Amino acid sequence: MYKVARDRTKERYANKLALQRLEGCGYVRRKSQNGKIGFFVTKEGRHMLSEIYKNSSRAIMQPKKWDGMWRVITYDFPEGERSARNSLRHVLAKSHFLQLQKSVWIFPYDSTLLKDLLVKNDVVRKCTVFMKVVYVSSAPAHKKHFGLS
Repeated sequence: MYKVARDRTKERYANKLALQRLEGCGYVRRKSQNGKIGFFVTKEGRHMLSEIYKNSSRAIMQPKKWDGMWRVITYDFPEGERSARNSLRHVLAKSHFLQLQKSVWIFPYDSTLLKDLLVKNDVVRKCTVFMKVVYVSSAPAHKKHFGLS
């Protein structure tokens, strides 16, 4: 019970610091209504979000021709790193990876932004394996899913 409470406290503190940094940069504004504090995205924040979206969507753009290699990510996080696992799973799903099993994801195109993310985060790097493979036994179904057939 103590560990769960400590983890929640750490997460709340990290969120508080992130909001303070965003507020300091002028991307969000704190506003109080009816005794409740809320945060609202500013014009600068909306502009920055659109820039981030453009850059991230450009990073996972699919080339015109497939190189025949599958990108496979597999992971095994300890239970104490649940938030990192959930974050990675969210990023993979948003990047249009296909989930083969609970902790195995596949994608047909090179994603350098994702590889960089895996390398920069120590927890994720220790718990994941990124592979480029030529043969996948269930490839016809995956080719159909990605429109490669």
